[in-house]
Amino acid sequence: MDFRSMRTLKAALFGAAAAVACLMGTAQTARAEFLLSPTGTGAAGAQTVESFNFQAGNALAKGGVTAINSGVGSTFQLYYQADVGTINNPNNQAVTSGTFAGLNSTYQITAVASITEVVTSVSGNVAQFAVAANQSPNSFFQLYQGPIASNDLAGTGFKSGTLILSATPVASVNGNGVFANTGAVQTFDQHATNDYPGINSVVGTGASTVNFNVTSTNPSYFVTPPATVVGMQISTTNSAPFVAVDPARLFQSLAGPAAGAGDITPVIGAVNGQTGPDFQFQAVAAVATVVPEPSSVALMGLGLVGFVTVFRRRSVA
Repeated sequence: MDFRSMRTLKAALFGAAAAVACLMGTAQTARAEFLLSPTGTGAAGAQTVESFNFQAGNALAKGGVTAINSGVGSTFQLYYQADVGTINNPNNQAVTSGTFAGLNSTYQITAVASITEVVTSVSGNVAQFAVAANQSPNSFFQLYQGPIASNDLAGTGFKSGTLILSATPVASVNGNGVFANTGAVQTFDQHATNDYPGINSVVGTGASTVNFNVTSTNPSYFVTPPATVVGMQISTTNSAPFVAVDPARLFQSLAGPAAGAGDITPVIGAVNGQTGPDFQFQAVAAVATVVPEPSSVALMGLGLVGFVTVFRRRSVA
């Protein structure tokens, strides 16, 4: 990848993140601090935190290409999995002391999600989506804590250890995002070694939000305030092809059962996002804790389909 290509990609992702900020700015929420004990030792190991940053992760629109081609009203299931990269204090500084020091060296915190989405608009290379009112019985958002076991390429280990938070998606009123591609085609896996020789991908990017109702938290980890008060506001930038993480070969799709149960294998064909039926893309999340309106206590936003900021690179890494 040349300098001009990298600069264009960065500009695209920055624009998508800015769009998410605009979308979130209208939400009736306030930033919230809470006590988190990342190793499950309760108050003794807890510190005040406000936000999480996820490492680059994987998202899969299962049946996404088919749904877009079918038009407005078509649904697909969106899957997501990633590792938490840092846990930040109210000054947006990573907490690295005490029990937080071992994050990603002796233990990990991971996210797994499944959401039913509906196509609300298709115009040229731009498709808009919303969280469907009729969710699959297997729609969920979960956080796990445990020994380091996740493998981005294999797509395994994201449900290892202890379940520490569960939530369910809430239907969106005005949509939750859009995604666009340039029509260009590049190598699908541009991260380190190309593990998918001969497979290409459309080029596109975006970002969005989705609301989740928190249903339970583990008090040994989420010490204060209780689950009925704290929500989370998650924004993401999303892109294809993959440049910052390996594309996953599996997605862990079922809420609750042990790792390996109900795994989903992506079917993207020769050109990801075009030959379908599925569409797989890179998703980078930033998470802020919030206190929502009393009428809608929620885990705010796992954005996995995007707001339009199109980029095009002239060369393939």
